[in-house]
Amino acid sequence: SRFTYVNSSKDTDLTLAVRTLPASDRELPARITGDGRYRGEPFDLSFRGDPLLDLREPDDPYSLHLVMKAADTRAEISGKVRRPFDLKGFDITLDIAGPNPARLYPLIGVSLPDLPPYDLKGQLSLNDGVWQFQNFQGQVGDSDLSGDIRIDTAGEKPDLTADLSSVNLDFDDLSGLVGAAPGTGPDDTASPAQKRESAREARDGEVLPEEPYEMERLQAMDAAVAFRAEKVNAPDLPLDEVDIDFNLKGGGMMFKPLKFDIGEGSVDMSLSLEPKDGALQGMVEAEVKRVDLKRLLKQFDIADESAGMIGGRAKYWFQGLSMADLLGSADGGAYLLMSGGRLDSLLIELAGLDAGEAIIAWFDDPDSVRIDCGYADIHSKDGVMTLEKFIIDTVDTLFSISGTIRFDEETLDLLIHPHPKDFSLLSARSPLHITGSFESPDVFPDRSALFVRGAAALGLGLAAGPAAILPLLEIGAGDEPALCQGMIESIKEAQ
Repeated sequence: SRFTYVNSSKDTDLTLAVRTLPASDRELPARITGDGRYRGEPFDLSFRGDPLLDLREPDDPYSLHLVMKAADTRAEISGKVRRPFDLKGFDITLDIAGPNPARLYPLIGVSLPDLPPYDLKGQLSLNDGVWQFQNFQGQVGDSDLSGDIRIDTAGEKPDLTADLSSVNLDFDDLSGLVGAAPGTGPDDTASPAQKRESAREARDGEVLPEEPYEMERLQAMDAAVAFRAEKVNAPDLPLDEVDIDFNLKGGGMMFKPLKFDIGEGSVDMSLSLEPKDGALQGMVEAEVKRVDLKRLLKQFDIADESAGMIGGRAKYWFQGLSMADLLGSADGGAYLLMSGGRLDSLLIELAGLDAGEAIIAWFDDPDSVRIDCGYADIHSKDGVMTLEKFIIDTVDTLFSISGTIRFDEETLDLLIHPHPKDFSLLSARSPLHITGSFESPDVFPDRSALFVRGAAALGLGLAAGPAAILPLLEIGAGDEPALCQGMIESIKEAQ
């Protein structure tokens, strides 16, 4: 037999061919093949099953093997089902592979995350409108993934819960969650579409992802997802573990906790986003505890003493439709405290290697730039970050850093002023100017900038900020926090 199904409103046009093998061949003799278009996507089907007449006995298990291809995704199903036409219940094996789970949204009506190519296998069951994909294992991009996913379709919209884990997570594979393409280097796994998007971002010089979040998809379902990763491969971030709890309800998102372990330290965050006036608005809070900055900058192959340990707190509000919009509208501030390290090497790495020579020329006395303590009070308004108080205390010179960092334009404009405690080679230095784009900053001495000598002339006005975050630096940090305590006390006495 041959069947054709057409539904123009859903852009669906399918043709199925049904046949049975000779009675002597009893190994799944029923055959169904089909092709066409399903919800706008090319569709292909191959089915093998028990004799069709066995379907007259709905309570007897019916054996089948089904392969479907749509949206460049291949799903293979095998096992036994009861009442297959009623979709009352079954427990079968599902092996599914595709370029991106998000591609399935038009087909199944469930909004899945934007991720690199995946291949997962587990047990699929359906009972009373509840689908479960249990004990699955496989790969997503270059990460392993296992766990359980449950989707309840009985309500007004799907409700998804998931408990997921990775032994080895490639951090690039999470790029799609913030609207960026995954890594596309020689050792990275990405779909052709994701490679094209990554090339476009590189061609346009984008640093912050500009891909808008799709509000319709965010409001199409509710979700509660827990994800844990034991080991993390992140070339630019020395992460040891990742711990994320994600909730989606009514289009609003909450990440709490959003925790990253770095050695003995951690970055603990909570992030909330709510839909309003066709966009997202939200808040992020972060606490940095005893993070070793040496590990953060290790990929630049700098000396071990070039950076110290940091602690701090931050809180920001923002709104927009993409990660670039959100950061470009950020209002809030951060307090950071650092002990240990070297100012010249640190700035070279932060400014980029192309600008490094200019900084090295400015710092021609390496013994004068060992950092005892650093303190930053950073405020942001409409995506423009202003360094209200940024002080770095070295052996014989106190440095103040002023200026702005614009996330909306991806540019920076900073001045580093040296304030010698006594005569040193830096006494005659003009302030160092760092300006230009995030991608390619320029560094040069600025002789036109106002040059104020003497630490006492700064009028730093440090209140309780650094004292309040000192405990985030102390535990496990040896004697280094004492240097910060001394700086705080000396500045208080000068006020």
